[in-house]
Amino acid sequence: MRKRKNMPSQRAFRALYPPEDEAFDRAVRQTLASLRDEEEVKTTMKRKFSMGVIVALAFVAALTCAAVAAGLGRFGQFAQQHSGTWAQFLNTLEEKSDLRDQSQSVEGTRDARYPEVAFSVPQSYYDGRMLYMTYELQNAADTFDFTWRPEKEELEAMGATDMSEVMTDEGSLNYTGDEALDAALLAIVQSAKEDGSAGVVVYQSGIGDGVRLSGTDELLMMSESDDQHLPDGTRIGMRKFSELPEAAQNLDELSVDFTLSRSRAYYYADGETLYMNAEQDERIPLTVSISRSEAERPKTLHAEREFERYRVSADVTVTELVIRTELTLTSLTGEPLNGDDIRPGDLSYYTLYLDAETADGLGGEASGFGTLSYSEIDEYVRPEVMPQEFTFVPTYWNEEATDREERWEEAIVVKAAQP
Repeated sequence: MRKRKNMPSQRAFRALYPPEDEAFDRAVRQTLASLRDEEEVKTTMKRKFSMGVIVALAFVAALTCAAVAAGLGRFGQFAQQHSGTWAQFLNTLEEKSDLRDQSQSVEGTRDARYPEVAFSVPQSYYDGRMLYMTYELQNAADTFDFTWRPEKEELEAMGATDMSEVMTDEGSLNYTGDEALDAALLAIVQSAKEDGSAGVVVYQSGIGDGVRLSGTDELLMMSESDDQHLPDGTRIGMRKFSELPEAAQNLDELSVDFTLSRSRAYYYADGETLYMNAEQDERIPLTVSISRSEAERPKTLHAEREFERYRVSADVTVTELVIRTELTLTSLTGEPLNGDDIRPGDLSYYTLYLDAETADGLGGEASGFGTLSYSEIDEYVRPEVMPQEFTFVPTYWNEEATDREERWEEAIVVKAAQP
């Protein structure tokens, strides 16, 4: 499942994704915690497990098998599951990524609850500023123990979710979105209806979201991820880091640490409530080295303009793959240029034009709403022909705050030809 860490804007996010039920959100977070550090869990998503999801999972598996048969790498396989700008970007990564075999094995435990797994980063791309990687974790199917039942103290320590939040009206499961795990949970729910109660311990091996600079505690800020659990027990994923810390920039060889997480998730059903808890058994660092691309080094361009109400600066970084932009607006009146609530005349967002053509966006984030300094950081697909002008046009809410309008007279132009 693809996860985007950078959002288009705070207000756009709120409009698209209203707050979820707090109890459900807490329950999902507890389940996800079995695979990630608490600090690495930035967002959660409510996911329904139904026949539609089963069909979708089967479709993804079929696409993956077809992509493997076609000789595609993981970037190319992920591209076949998407469309539009994101698929175009992944296909470009497929062409330009570094291929190397860095497979490493991690022994299983003596009790066989955690089998031996093989981890590898088959494709990667590092240009000195940005980092993209795919990973594979083979033999990582969950194992289940359906004989477990909680002691009284264990049950009291478990989180609880009403069964109505777990089951749909049609009798399918509405919980994690992981096919094997949801099948196990459905089994104990059905057993609890017949026998009064049932439980299961799930032993899970997975790769956490967090990637650290090797030899340090510095967690790289991830902007995109995509993780899938294939029917054969293989876990595959992609990690995108749009802006690396200074210590990780412009190196000939970059070493980073993934983390193999081995954990137990406990589930217990009594017919009316589903209880859950999780415990971490092991966190094992997995170090990989990524060579810097031989492509031309990223180039940063700059321009500024000042108006009566504000001053704006624009930085455009051009890489082999993307165009990364950063706009910073500073109020000159002592009044914010916009706020969390939509108001007439407020700045809404900027549109980037490449030589008068609208740029294809990959995502971004905005910050500073309601303050005297507002910024936007965005990424766009780099076209085959290098643009000569990058034009940022602001869009404002109209007097009724019902629609938006561009103001070309306030556009800021960054030229490719600079001293």
